[in-house]
Amino acid sequence: MKKKIKLRFKSFWKSRKSILIPFVVGFVLGGLLISGVLRSAISAMFPQNESINRANLISELKDIDEWSTCEYFYTDYINEEDTKSLFGINIPLTTNEVEIIYSGKINAGYSVDETLKNLVIDNQNKTIRIRFSEPKVFDNYIKLDDLKIDGDNNILNPIDVGDLNKYFEGVEQDELAKAEKMGLYDQAKEHAQKLIKHMITNTYDYKVVFE
Repeated sequence: MKKKIKLRFKSFWKSRKSILIPFVVGFVLGGLLISGVLRSAISAMFPQNESINRANLISELKDIDEWSTCEYFYTDYINEEDTKSLFGINIPLTTNEVEIIYSGKINAGYSVDETLKNLVIDNQNKTIRIRFSEPKVFDNYIKLDDLKIDGDNNILNPIDVGDLNKYFEGVEQDELAKAEKMGLYDQAKEHAQKLIKHMITNTYDYKVVFE
């Protein structure tokens, strides 16, 4: 009896063993497959964990166009006396006093192409370093349509509206010098840095360092 029971037990284990082996193998393979699918799904959902391609990042940043990031508006006036002269001698009764109120605009910032030449990506430490190029003035002009002109229109020396440019020689450069003293370029850089950092950190899990 014992011998038969032993044989029956052994036979039962062999049958169970033959069923368990493929089940275990299938379970392991299924787990590996599922984990692989999950990893792929997570990578697709969170692309910031991947390494950044420098060319791709530069292309994205170039979409910002020129970082003309700081506008400075100015208003002032010019008060001049204009007297006709002949052979270097002023002609009496031809003095004309002119007052001109003017306004203008300066637009300053940084060139994208020049700045991005200094972009370095450290994928290992997940850091992006950017050194800004020298700032540039993209626009500096007086709004001729907004001029306000007042003066004694002496009939012997009438105001020539078409010759107003002679009154503005050096004015734009003087206004630029004032804007520079007020921190025009520092404001432009600060704004550009915020713009770049916002764009990068919203897309990639990287630290941005400005040098």
